[in-house]
Amino acid sequence: KIIVLNFWASWCAPCLKEFPLFLDLAAENPDDIIFLALSSDHDEKAMQRFIEKMRKEKPTAMSGGNVLLSLDTGGAVTRGIFQTFRLPETIIIDRDGFMREKLVGADWSYEDLNGIIKNIDNM
Repeated sequence: KIIVLNFWASWCAPCLKEFPLFLDLAAENPDDIIFLALSSDHDEKAMQRFIEKMRKEKPTAMSGGNVLLSLDTGGAVTRGIFQTFRLPETIIIDRDGFMREKLVGADWSYEDLNGIIKNIDNM
């Protein structure tokens, strides 16, 4: 499957803007895409409140099995492995495990993201 790896936090306004778009993409492509969201929140309760909000607003996507959410305690993955210091940041990983695209910030549309995924899938 194609992995959409998103680094986000509940205090990051652009992150909250783009998060539902990732959920839509995951819901529309359950057999092809895994949405993996790593939160950099320091306050786990704030992250959980946002996730509960998304469960109410996007129940199909949140229960689809291809949406994985985790708190990156201490930033071991976000900053330590991926060297991500500004949120949001998203890495698109192809079916062979290679990074194919990196989106920094939330200055993209659903159509842009869907086009990137389709382009990767046609490689």
